[in-house]
Order: sequence, then C-alpha cells, then structure tokens
Amino acid sequence: QGDAAAIRRLVLETDAPMVVDADALTCFAQEPESLRARPHLVLTPHPGEASRLLACDPQRVELDRFAAAEGLANSTGQVVVLKGAYSIVASPGQSPRVCPFGSSALATAGSGDVLTGLIAALLVHLSPLEAATTGVIVHALAGEQMTADRGVLASEIADAIPVVMQELHAAAT
Repeated sequence: QGDAAAIRRLVLETDAPMVVDADALTCFAQEPESLRARPHLVLTPHPGEASRLLACDPQRVELDRFAAAEGLANSTGQVVVLKGAYSIVASPGQSPRVCPFGSSALATAGSGDVLTGLIAALLVHLSPLEAATTGVIVHALAGEQMTADRGVLASEIADAIPVVMQELHAAAT
C-alpha cells in the first residue's frame, strides 16, 4: 500500500515527461482519471493492465483493441500504447495509430521493458505522441530483425535498436 502511494505521488507530482508501465499502471486502476491532471505521460499497458484501468474483462480489451486504446487515452487524457500484436498508439481526440510491424520475438520476457526505455529516451526530444509512435515502430522493426528459429533475449532486441535507427535515418536522407 505504501509503495503504491509513493508511485502515485511520483507520477502525479513530477513535471518531467514520463512513461508509466507495469505495476505503476496498476497503482492507478482505482482512479485512472487522476492521470488527467498530469501532462506529458505515455501509458504502456498490455491488455491485462488496460482491462484493470478500464474496469473490464481482458477479453473485452482484446475483442476491440481500438476502442480500448481510445477509451483509455480519452479517460486519462494521456497517450496510450496498447501493447500486443500490431500495437496501437492512441492519443485523446485523435485517430489511433497501428504499428504494421513486429514479430513473435517481441513476446519475449523483457521486451516491454525495452519498449518502455526506448519511449522514455525519445521523450527527451519528442512529444509523447511522437515518442510513443516512433518507439513502437523502432521496437517492432528491431523485433523483425530477430531470427525465428530460436528464442530471443530482450537484450538482443535492445541491441538491434541502434541498427534500426541508423537504417531509418539513412533511408530518410
């Protein structure tokens, strides 16, 4: 209980842009609307975490991932990355964005932590929506570089991120 209160205070009373993931999201399950008071957040739930924030069954989230992502973005006033196959990035009042990239490598333990770290790093220079969208795409492309004939470590996905970013930069120039 004390840890949850400390996390809630940290998230709500810190002015810096921030990614809220995993157990930190669960700390807001009873009052997700309290996040409206805080600008510059990116929430990164998987369907189970999203269902707790939306007070619904996880199957409902999976049945209409667009509605779940949009509903969570609108209720919290924050950018939301609903993780999963074809992750969805939603922002209040805007059409959701779907990542067309990815692979089963992204289902490995720790992959979500890599995504969270990438989005957090991008928040230094980008808006929450741009950081979330860019992070999801780069993370998915890094996953696509992994071979499917063996298990993948999250650190391998992280190691592929600079390569993907360099390739994207080269293609843009």
